[in-house]
Amino acid sequence: MVLSPGQTLQYYRTIEDALLEANAITNTTSFPNPVAYESYAYLRVDNGGVNCDVIRRIKLVVNTLPQIVEHSEGVDFVCTNLPDKYITINAAVLDPFFGDYEYLWRYNGIPFHMNTYSVQVNQPGTYEVTVVKPTGCRKIRTIEVSASVDATIAAVIIEDITVENNTVTINLSADSIGNYVYSLDDEFGTFQNSPFFENVPPGIHTAYVQDINGCGTVSKMVAVLGVPKYFTPNGDGIHDFWRIEGVDIVFNKETKVLIFDRFGKFIKEIATRDTAGWDGSYLGKPMPSDDYWYVVNFEDGRTAKGHFALKR
Repeated sequence: MVLSPGQTLQYYRTIEDALLEANAITNTTSFPNPVAYESYAYLRVDNGGVNCDVIRRIKLVVNTLPQIVEHSEGVDFVCTNLPDKYITINAAVLDPFFGDYEYLWRYNGIPFHMNTYSVQVNQPGTYEVTVVKPTGCRKIRTIEVSASVDATIAAVIIEDITVENNTVTINLSADSIGNYVYSLDDEFGTFQNSPFFENVPPGIHTAYVQDINGCGTVSKMVAVLGVPKYFTPNGDGIHDFWRIEGVDIVFNKETKVLIFDRFGKFIKEIATRDTAGWDGSYLGKPMPSDDYWYVVNFEDGRTAKGHFALKR
């Protein structure tokens, strides 16, 4: 509003204040509504005593702030092991018409030149987007992006032949900062939250560790040792040989097995890397059905003793 020389202008909340020139609004740049949704004020133009003063009711136009989700729900993740993999974050505007809005993005407090509703990122940190309406009203949304990574298997702890319940525990390195699930032998099957497995059958297994944020799956082969309780060397191709399970040319290949009859007579030494196992014979002759005893000297220094049955 353009004033003539000698004129002054004041704003008031009510017509009564305007008439009495009382309680003038002193801060016209930041005027709070005392009553919800009330959108009128009164202006008084003082003509300096020359003419009658003018009082007018004026309508206040209230420009709303952008309607956005100010803080992201949950956590967004990027994979530090996959620098070419990006995720998309956005301003989360709830207003139906936001095509004319301006978007000012900052990463860890530093502006970067993107004026788009969404951006693709591959670095962890704090992202902020200031959403600006054509009226100049603005609001800030904050998005926390955390780092994830595929796991590094530091060790696999196995309790096997010397205990009743074979167990496998997968230990990860300290730099495995992701959220992981675990599986044995089934990369595409059911994963569990715990790295501990029990009642694991003897044999060669593959342990899988998967990052739930999509940063990849790693694996490691492990050997769980076991002793068959019996064998049936009758030539039918089923249980024809007796040998320690969980041993092959890669795992525990230096393990040696000594077999004795029930009276302590030495029958056979098995170097597990060289043979399929014991065929139930001694000096080329079949041994009778009976219990036989074994002593296993593992390459890791452990020793196990026990017995098994030969059935014909």
